[in-house]
Amino acid sequence: MPIIISLFDSYHKFEPMARSMEKGVVLGKSTFQSMRDRLSRIYGDKSQSTIIYSMGKEAGQKRATDVAKRLPNEKSENVITRVLGLQQILGWGRFEILSSEPKKFVFCVYDCAEHVETENEMPQCDFTTGFLAGLYGGVYGMDAEASELRCVNRGDPYCEIRVILGELPD
Repeated sequence: MPIIISLFDSYHKFEPMARSMEKGVVLGKSTFQSMRDRLSRIYGDKSQSTIIYSMGKEAGQKRATDVAKRLPNEKSENVITRVLGLQQILGWGRFEILSSEPKKFVFCVYDCAEHVETENEMPQCDFTTGFLAGLYGGVYGMDAEASELRCVNRGDPYCEIRVILGELPD
């Protein structure tokens, strides 16, 4: 119920983006974890992490491009805020910007949807981390990379993700 209320309360804010969205697929955490596990068995833990990150980065770039087309006069910071607000409503977690410098951004992500209780202490938010890199890179028209500095899976109280913008590769 709170999600429905949030959607109605925020409709005016997200309506232009909602119109640009395509039909979606909802995956439960256990299904997503099964996909990760399968990739790990086929390619190894490091490669599955890289694959999931790359998928997230591409999705973030696409979302940035789609939203920027729908809101051509919107400032870059506002596009990012709107996208993160929508992702939060969709259950990705709660995003909080810790610091924002010209080419470096640090986020806390509380209740990240990717987190699943495991005995493995490796960071788990590869898709979200990639999504943030793609989102920022797409909005600012630059290459971006992101890394997870803290993770609930390691015992931290939240996940912390740093995004660094660079030049577009030739």
